[in-house]
Amino acid sequence: MMANKTIYFSHSDERYIEGTLPGISMSLSAALMAGYRLLVERQQATHDGFHEIQLRVGKDGVYQHKIFMGRKVYRTIAKDKAALREQRVYLTQKGRYVYYERNHADWNYWPTGTQRSTQTNDNPATVKQWGRMEVVDTIDELAAYIPERAVQNLQQSLEQPV
Repeated sequence: MMANKTIYFSHSDERYIEGTLPGISMSLSAALMAGYRLLVERQQATHDGFHEIQLRVGKDGVYQHKIFMGRKVYRTIAKDKAALREQRVYLTQKGRYVYYERNHADWNYWPTGTQRSTQTNDNPATVKQWGRMEVVDTIDELAAYIPERAVQNLQQSLEQPV
């Protein structure tokens, strides 16, 4: 037998619920439980060292934002004159690996103020900016994206107890 619970809402909450409940096609009880489950899962993930990761993926001005729960386990930056190429690997809450790579302007390279006209004619807007993301199931699959030595180091570090 299921227990009945009475939940009290403020008048402002009641107006919000009445305005949005028809659009979600579930009962108030089901909606409350779905929200409660999400809250508990997020708090458990935070307790386990995971947090919300937001990545910008795309190029040529067309981007998507990818959002997931994870933690960063690898990062390296390569400098190429006026641009930076950053590589990151995240471990997701579900045990998969997310490889993220992005290219963006190195703002430390560009002179400022009066130095700009005397030192360079380059323009940071000419740096191609892009980001890409790949999701893999095993750490060995990361070898397609990061150096083998980095994969081995990552594997060793993840095997050690926290």
